[in-house]
Amino acid sequence: MIFSPQLHLPAWWPGTLVLCAGILAIGLSLYRRRSTFVSMSARSLRVFLLLLVLSVFVVVIPRFSANPGYNFLNIGASGSVIVTPLAYAPIVLAAGWWGFGCAILLALTGSIANALWHGLYLFALLEWALVAVSVTFLMRQDYIGKLPTITRNPIPAALAAAFLVWPLQLAYLILDTGPQGLAQLDLLAAVWAGGAPPLFSNLLFAGIVGELARRIAPDRWFNRTPRRIPPYAANLRRRLLFSLLPTTIFGIAVLFWANTRIVSIAATELVVDQMTRDAENAADVVPFFIRTGERLVLDLSRDPSL
Repeated sequence: MIFSPQLHLPAWWPGTLVLCAGILAIGLSLYRRRSTFVSMSARSLRVFLLLLVLSVFVVVIPRFSANPGYNFLNIGASGSVIVTPLAYAPIVLAAGWWGFGCAILLALTGSIANALWHGLYLFALLEWALVAVSVTFLMRQDYIGKLPTITRNPIPAALAAAFLVWPLQLAYLILDTGPQGLAQLDLLAAVWAGGAPPLFSNLLFAGIVGELARRIAPDRWFNRTPRRIPPYAANLRRRLLFSLLPTTIFGIAVLFWANTRIVSIAATELVVDQMTRDAENAADVVPFFIRTGERLVLDLSRDPSL
């Protein structure tokens, strides 16, 4: 399985279908929110265009990125994990200032630049769009309660988006590589684990930038009075559902990981044992062949006809 540094379509039709459906959903979302761009003031438009340019330049300019000093598998043109602290900052700022439409558009431009520059797959467009939607929803929701109040802040919202997007990266890798990737889940898991540090660090830095912007200019930041009851607290049935469903999903994920790990360890042990037996067999047989060859050479040397 090769992770090409060039953009490419998924290896099988389910991945292509999901990718096309996601891009279509992004296009429809931007079309439905086109009034946001029309109603922007001249000052807001200039700031938005500045963020649009920034979302591209922070990706392509090397001085805005940092290499942590350890390499994972070759998942991009550079073959290492690249942390770009300001990559998601325009998205968080747009989510707090203007809402979904601007955040999704900045995510689209930033993901295209990131995919072209670092050689990621096309599912990066869906990842960044999901980050924009998640951060915008969490910071602009009006639910009452302690947890919604915490997630209305930029830093918790960005970290919550990272926890939401990171598991989906494994699904995107499977959809991108197809059956060949399913046959090499250990390689996919290593690539998936290698994508966690830049995702969480980039969103953490973006949340810090958003928090600073909210403290410096609170009047420009979106603020809504909490009025609605969260869906998970509306009644007892929903409380049980939202309590048991994450536990069930987590348990299934742990069982899947444990089964995969046990099978991988058992297969590795079988291969190692077979190699050990082959080496011992070769060590026993090779001297016999050497002795036989020496005897044949000696017999040939004593043959008067030769």
